[in-house]
Amino acid sequence: MGFKEKWQWFSDRWFAHKVDDPIQASKGYTVKVLTFALTVIIFISLPLGAASSFYEYISPLFFLVLYILARRGYINFVGGVVVLLFALLSMDSVGDLSTLDASGLLVLAVSVVLAGVLIGPKAILVTAVSSGVLGFWAFLLQDNQDAPFIAISYLMLAGLTYLLLRQVRTALGQSERYARELEQSRSDLEIEVTERTSELQSAFDLTSQMSELINRSTTVEELFAGAVELVQEKFKFSHVHIYTYVPNLSRLIIAHGSGAAGQRLKEEAYTIELGQGVVGAAAQTKQALIVNNVDEFPDFIHVPLLQNTRSEMAIPLDTGGTLLGILDIQDNKVNAFTEANLELIQSLANQLMVAINNFKLVAETEQALAQIEALNARLTREGWDYTLQHTQISGYVYTPGHVTALTDNGQQASGQKSLISNEVNGNVEDPRNEGRRSDREDQLDASQAISIPIKLRGQLIGVLELEREVNNPWREEDEIVVRSVSQQIALALERARLFEDSQRNAWRDHLVSEATAQVWSATEIERVLQTAVAQLGERLDASEVVIRLGTDSESVQD
Repeated sequence: MGFKEKWQWFSDRWFAHKVDDPIQASKGYTVKVLTFALTVIIFISLPLGAASSFYEYISPLFFLVLYILARRGYINFVGGVVVLLFALLSMDSVGDLSTLDASGLLVLAVSVVLAGVLIGPKAILVTAVSSGVLGFWAFLLQDNQDAPFIAISYLMLAGLTYLLLRQVRTALGQSERYARELEQSRSDLEIEVTERTSELQSAFDLTSQMSELINRSTTVEELFAGAVELVQEKFKFSHVHIYTYVPNLSRLIIAHGSGAAGQRLKEEAYTIELGQGVVGAAAQTKQALIVNNVDEFPDFIHVPLLQNTRSEMAIPLDTGGTLLGILDIQDNKVNAFTEANLELIQSLANQLMVAINNFKLVAETEQALAQIEALNARLTREGWDYTLQHTQISGYVYTPGHVTALTDNGQQASGQKSLISNEVNGNVEDPRNEGRRSDREDQLDASQAISIPIKLRGQLIGVLELEREVNNPWREEDEIVVRSVSQQIALALERARLFEDSQRNAWRDHLVSEATAQVWSATEIERVLQTAVAQLGERLDASEVVIRLGTDSESVQD
């Protein structure tokens, strides 16, 4: 530790006066240093023979007592005593102005400065006036021509010291005021940062909870219920409602509400017209609206179930300029809503509207997929209806050593459910089922047959039937194999049908191409007509083809 650090520690330990007022702290520090220094100086001078009286022997103890009193906090008292001592010394020096020297003037100056530092600026004036009176008294009563000059100089010194000290005190006062203002600003800033941090943490928590709600919600109704509960739980408002907008009616219909009142409004299918009330006004302008005193809102809607409402806030659920609904919040107190509330709830509303829009897109996508599936099913059914109508063979039957074609359309797929007959279908192994016959077994016939539908895109296009002897029952594994094979058969049949359709389309396109080429090659009307009927008759194996020309103003003769 260096000398500077040691002195700082010593000064803080023995001289520091820890108070909030910087002037009082400086005065305390000066008093302690001065009394301590006088105690040490006088005490050291005693062994050197400097002391010549009893009073000088006890003076160190006197200043030590003053130092102790200063440490105990009696700063003003000790300062006054010290100034008084120096003033007495200066008066003693001035008492004999005929012998006044530099040391006497120094004592006078020190007394003036100490009076200003330890007591205040007014003490300087008192000391200066006293000195001036003594100076003129010496001029009048003693033979000292320099006394007036000394007194005037002393008064000037006192005046300058007073002005300087006053400026210092003014500067210290301003510095103290600036320090207090800075401390207050720092305190206000800390409070603001703390509040803002708390708001951001609350916003983050609410956003996280809303995200979790959106992730676990499977329906819009579940999302609405969770959002209403979350807002009311976090903000403790009286009522929270969500309205959905119906464009073709220009109305907002309540989708979910908190409490018994909200449930009742939902059961009654409560609606609000666009532009009506706080909710309707927010929906019309697509801007958030806060009414902290509903009595001052001219178009406020008084709902009997919500008769205690005093404040209302409506936030549009708007995405891309399309109004989806309104998040409506009401409270029973006036001035219940703040801009901070609006900011937090707006962030929740933004998440909510994105989630609603996603649900809407998912519903539209599912609807489009269902339409596509329905179209595919219809095209599949129509395609197979056409194929079966133009096919003589509807299936084949396998018997050991033989494969026979089915030509009776009455034996086409009947669509009956698969049946499995198995007398030991696990029931004998389970004692609880012993002697009991299952419903499935009751449906089985003695032929040990299973019938598996052949389906393509949900449409029945055939059936796969298999039979076994009674002593060779079907197992579950067999049914699984048959079903897998039936699925592959359906795909293979569809591929073959599509190939045949492509062949027919290619033949048709070729036929049209050749026929039109022959027709276009003719340059005369008669030749065009002759070529057309000839080509159609030959290409389509028609027994007769007729083309008659005529207009609306003429009747076409048969």
